[in-house]
Amino acid sequence: MADTRRNRRTRAASEARQAEVVRLYLTGHRIATIVRELGVSTRTVMRDLERARKTWKEQIGRTYDDLLPEYLERLQTLWQANWDGWRRSLQDTHTRSKSDTTGEKGSYETKTTTKSKSSGNPRYLSQLERILRTECELLGLLDKDGNTGNQDAPQVQEIVISSHAEYEEFKQTISMEEFKKQAGKVG
Repeated sequence: MADTRRNRRTRAASEARQAEVVRLYLTGHRIATIVRELGVSTRTVMRDLERARKTWKEQIGRTYDDLLPEYLERLQTLWQANWDGWRRSLQDTHTRSKSDTTGEKGSYETKTTTKSKSSGNPRYLSQLERILRTECELLGLLDKDGNTGNQDAPQVQEIVISSHAEYEEFKQTISMEEFKKQAGKVG
C-alpha cells in the first residue's frame, strides 16, 4: 500500500513538472533555460515535451474530413442567423407616441403611429458574404487569393437589395432561368 501511495506521489510530481516544462516552453523559454530553472536534465525536459506532443497529437487526431461537416454546419447556423437578421432589418418600423392636449372641449389624448420603411442593415450582408467566402474556401472552391480555382466551377452572383420593395419582389421564388435572365440585364 505504501508503494501505491509513493507511485501516485511520484506520478503527480512528474505530471506537475511536465506541465511546468510545457508552460515554460510554450511561453518562449529555451530548453537550456528550462533545465536550469527546474533543475532537471535536458533528457527529462525533452521526454516531457515529447509526451506533451504525443498527447496533443491524440487530442487533435481528427482529420480534415472529420472536421469539415462540423464546420460547415456551424457556418450554416451563422448563415441562417444572419439571413434572419437581414430579413428582420428590412421590416417596416412603427413608432407610437401619445400626447395630452387641452382644448375648448377639455383634455384629451392624441395617439400617433408613424410607419417608416427600412432598407435593411448592411452589416448582415457583409457577414453573409464572409460566411459564403469561408464556406467556399473550406470546400476548395477558392484559391489562396480568393479567386475561383476552377474556371468551369459555378460563379457566385451577388445581389444587392436596396429597398423594401425590391426585397418583397425578390423573395418570391423564381426559376433559375428567370434569375439568369434578370442577372443578364444587370451586367
